[in-house]
Amino acid sequence: FSSRRRHTRCPTVTGVRVCSSDLNGLEALQEIMKIDKKAKVVMLSSFSQQETIMKALEFGAKNFLIKPYEEKSLLSTIAKVVSLD
Repeated sequence: FSSRRRHTRCPTVTGVRVCSSDLNGLEALQEIMKIDKKAKVVMLSSFSQQETIMKALEFGAKNFLIKPYEEKSLLSTIAKVVSLD
């Protein structure tokens, strides 16, 4: 997340892995929300720890999917998140 480059276009929905080698997904979510308070983020994780899910939602995630998930579930979640305003 570089402050040197500002994009004029923002993605409609962003998917973020909770565990990543570069940046913890919850930290990434917080950085995204600092840049765009209205960001629509769906968190993706192999772990279904209630504490992590609650933190993600508290930090601004619009939804949380547990892997493995079916394509239909992912598309349905994205459609629901896109329709939020």
